[in-house]
Amino acid sequence: MLKWCVLGATLIASPAFGQVYKCKDGSGKQVFSDMPCGASAQTVNVKPPRGETPDGWRDDAWERQLNDLKQRERTEAASDQRARKLRDADRQREALAAERKSYRCNELKAERDAAEAIMRNGATQWQYEDARARGSAVQKQIAREC
Repeated sequence: MLKWCVLGATLIASPAFGQVYKCKDGSGKQVFSDMPCGASAQTVNVKPPRGETPDGWRDDAWERQLNDLKQRERTEAASDQRARKLRDADRQREALAAERKSYRCNELKAERDAAEAIMRNGATQWQYEDARARGSAVQKQIAREC
């Protein structure tokens, strides 16, 4: 019994993981060793406790988690890049809209100024009335749009 306790403690406390062999001794009892103990020696696959991975050994679950993490990082990077492109497109669209609005306001103001010039420069009665109506309508558009 003491032999099994010592063997168990050795296997549990061993920081190094190597090949483990299972054999039968002269009395027919199973013996575990790090060296082959005869022709009847069989290799035993022993996984290390969780949290400890010797060189060259990887857990499949760990690999899946790592791959999932990398995939999430790639997805987030792609999402961030798409979001930046959308923000840039929005800024360009807003700048274009502001430019169009400014151009339209300048056109309306020029039309209003032309109507006022006709009214000031001594126009015929029908020209004066037409310019006044046009100027009033344009002034309302300026108030709405600009």
